[in-house]
Amino acid sequence: TPTEKLTYEVEWRLIRAGTAVVESQKSHTQLKLESAGMVSALFKVNDTYSVSYEDPFCATGSLMDSLEGRRHRETKVTFDRSRNHATFLERDVIKNTVIRTNEIDVPNCVHEVVGALLELRAIPI
Repeated sequence: TPTEKLTYEVEWRLIRAGTAVVESQKSHTQLKLESAGMVSALFKVNDTYSVSYEDPFCATGSLMDSLEGRRHRETKVTFDRSRNHATFLERDVIKNTVIRTNEIDVPNCVHEVVGALLELRAIPI
């Protein structure tokens, strides 16, 4: 069960475009984006972004499963905190091919975009 669940209505030029749902737990967050209505008829979007954390919101891995139009991509980032290293893998799920891979050095604690927002919310003002 989520510790927190936020649901947003997404608009594009004053037209309902879909929904964004963020479900957060202490060590995991999932963001779901889904198109709706006329926008969905033109270009269907069904994306799921998941990220796992160690305290304090230091990312250990993320997975983006993107179903956009006729495309189905999977993007995986793994953060190795013991080696200060990250690996990136993007795949075309339909063709079962690797599109791109990369490895880089990173700081010991990396905040990806959702974790960074959660970390900002935790700062007392």
